Amino acid sequence: METVKGVLAAIVLFVGIRLFFLEPCLVEGSSMEPLIPSHGLVLINKLAYGLRIPFSQRYLFLWRQPEQEDILLLQDPLTGLLSIKRCIRRTPFGVFVQGDNHTFSVDSRLYGSVSMEQVWGKVIFSIPGRGK
Repeated sequence: METVKGVLAAIVLFVGIRLFFLEPCLVEGSSMEPLIPSHGLVLINKLAYGLRIPFSQRYLFLWRQPEQEDILLLQDPLTGLLSIKRCIRRTPFGVFVQGDNHTFSVDSRLYGSVSMEQVWGKVIFSIPGRGK
């Protein structure tokens, strides 16, 4: 019985960490090359800027804003897909983001500032992949 409780506690802890705190993401695309190549793996701190309501785009609490040079996981306003971009500056309406590989990056130069509701977290660790 103790083993079952231990396994259940481990599962609840893992799901809680994944739901609220850390999220691994596989990067597809070249917009952040050479820093984060396509097929690289990044670890996202989902609590970097606030506590998001699970399965929602809303923050329950927002305790800080992205700083210039933070690398963000955000929801692309054009496609709705998750994307990795660098915060260039804060604006009155959110953050202005750009990919490091300007030639191949679709970013705030096209769609304008990104609201905080579209920012899912901050990249805290990167493992390079094979690239294209």
